[in-house]
Amino acid sequence: HNLNYLDTALEILPDEIFAKGECSDMTVVYKNEVKVGESITCGYYREEEKHCAAIFGEKGVAAVIKMW
Repeated sequence: HNLNYLDTALEILPDEIFAKGECSDMTVVYKNEVKVGESITCGYYREEEKHCAAIFGEKGVAAVIKMW
């Protein structure tokens, strides 16, 4: 599932961070499973120098992806 979360994060993170080559490291923290057919909500935020994407399923936070 982590690769699916990473794919989703890449869709919601700003394109500029990739164009500028700002990210060379990342973490993917899996919190809860998102089941097939379940709706998700995504959000982007900054945490110091890190670009972060959070993915929420019906059980709350499903994954947090941080890139720096």
